[in-house]
Amino acid sequence: SAQAGRAAAKASGEAWEKMALGDKARKLSSEAGRGLGEVAGKTKAGVVDIAKASGESLRDGIGDAASKLRPAPREELAPPPSGLEQLLAREEAAAAQANAPAAPDLPLFAGDAAIPAVAKPAPGASAMEGDDRSPIAPPMKKTANAKAMPAQGLPQVKGTGMDGVSTRTWGLALGGILLLAIVFWLGGRFGGGMSKSEVETIVADYIKANPQIIPAALEAQRNGEIAKAIDAIRPALEKPYAGAWAGNADGDVTLVVFTDYACGFCRASVPDVDRLIREDKRLKVVFRELPIIAPQSRDAAIMALAAARQGKYDAFHHAMFAAGSLDKAAIAAAAEKVGVVTDGTADATANEALFQRELDSNLAIATQLQLNATPTWIVGNQLFQGQIGYDALKQAVAKARTAKS
Repeated sequence: SAQAGRAAAKASGEAWEKMALGDKARKLSSEAGRGLGEVAGKTKAGVVDIAKASGESLRDGIGDAASKLRPAPREELAPPPSGLEQLLAREEAAAAQANAPAAPDLPLFAGDAAIPAVAKPAPGASAMEGDDRSPIAPPMKKTANAKAMPAQGLPQVKGTGMDGVSTRTWGLALGGILLLAIVFWLGGRFGGGMSKSEVETIVADYIKANPQIIPAALEAQRNGEIAKAIDAIRPALEKPYAGAWAGNADGDVTLVVFTDYACGFCRASVPDVDRLIREDKRLKVVFRELPIIAPQSRDAAIMALAAARQGKYDAFHHAMFAAGSLDKAAIAAAAEKVGVVTDGTADATANEALFQRELDSNLAIATQLQLNATPTWIVGNQLFQGQIGYDALKQAVAKARTAKS
């Protein structure tokens, strides 16, 4: 029994020791768990702080980038002016131009120092604005059978009788003035015993019975405007460039022709001019180069002016029209045929800038006269456009001669 009691006591002690060891293990495990929990909590708080700071930095960076990439606000453009506003602006500009002081005429010769700067006509270019020195010129008089080559890119001065609107305006204005003049005349003569309605009836009946008075008045008005425009630039118009003329150097009448070597009607008119010169020994013909139809027209015109400097204009003029082509080879062949020196040894043959100044001067004259086709003929105070034929030219020369006598 004693032995069994001792064995039981020993076993019980060992069991209690084992139980104490378990308590220690649990105590250590609990303490370790609390330490790990604190570390985990601290780690979690640190991660949250880091994530929060990173998020704020990222949002700030994205915000800055978005601000830089955000397009600038577009400026609201002002609406374009209405058609009425544009019309009023044009009318104000025209009124200001009409009240502006007159500028001096064009220089007499391309070699003069005061040549106006006029842009070269570029192929296919849009029409440029008219020279502000241009006089008011009416529509050009044409014969019934006149044929003309239209100009490409020749500048026009708007609102001065070249378009349909201004022509109708002239007609209405002149017709109204004529009607008022007749009314006042009749009223002054018969006003003592006639009412206003009776005078108006007489005027209306007279115009219906004589409708030709309106076109006749318009024609007289146009002719007067043409004469004024020609007289304003006559010295520059009738003074030839070097040898670019034919006929009598001291002729009592000067016929000016604007020509282009690409113009078929100019070519067809050469025999008419030759016949005039042969039959009228008192006529002087001045040729003005106006290369406005084809890009190659300018090359031929430059060579013609070089020929004029060498006294061979008439020969080159005929050779170039006979060539029927405007390529460089044809121009060179025509020059060689008549002996034009092109290697630069002759006087001013290589001076293209000098020749361009003459072309610019011719273009300025054409702008002032509102020419829109070749050939254009000017003699005295008369202007014709197109291939009008020998008889019409002869009659125009005779009329100019009679007006001078």
